[in-house]
Amino acid sequence: MNIDNARSGSRFRSPLLWGLIIAATAVSVALTVALVVTHLESGPSSATPAPSASAPSTSAPLASTPSASGDVDGYIPDSDPISPFADVPAIQKLDDGLRTAVRSATRRAQREGVDVRITSGWRSVALQDRLRQQTIEEKGEEYAATHVKPSTESEHIHGRAVDIGPTDAADWMSRRGAEFGLCQVYSNELWHYELIAKDGACPPMRADSTE
Repeated sequence: MNIDNARSGSRFRSPLLWGLIIAATAVSVALTVALVVTHLESGPSSATPAPSASAPSTSAPLASTPSASGDVDGYIPDSDPISPFADVPAIQKLDDGLRTAVRSATRRAQREGVDVRITSGWRSVALQDRLRQQTIEEKGEEYAATHVKPSTESEHIHGRAVDIGPTDAADWMSRRGAEFGLCQVYSNELWHYELIAKDGACPPMRADSTE
């Protein structure tokens, strides 16, 4: 090979070599960038987020409160029946004999594993009228006539009647209430009790409040 040919070959090889070097460098840089991006994406974003604070409970309270069960007209919410020992008008304005009898029966029931609650006790005239009107609007006059007396006839406004709940407590009272003078008055109202037993026996029940 002569010198001219050698120089000519060298000139052709130099650009090719530099091209290969540049291409290799570009590929290396691209791979490095890709690895960095992958690390950033799989790093902080995969961390477990801090737990959020739990939402406050919206359930109604079980205990009676002056603003709910302690209304001055004797109102007791359906969702919040009260203890026969509660210091609220619905209990404190009951006839003394009835209140004492209900509390005595409650103590006995508790010893036997039954929790007696009061769903209604003494009521004001206004509350009785309101309950009757509401019953008429929601269930009709026929139903109201057999379940909610007018205020002029209701024993609740005189503190001489209580409504017992829940169902197992009312059932217990229907079997044991007479021992304490307490009787279920109407066959269609398992919950309604009055102090009318004599010598441990209750009079025959009436079909409903129209009798």
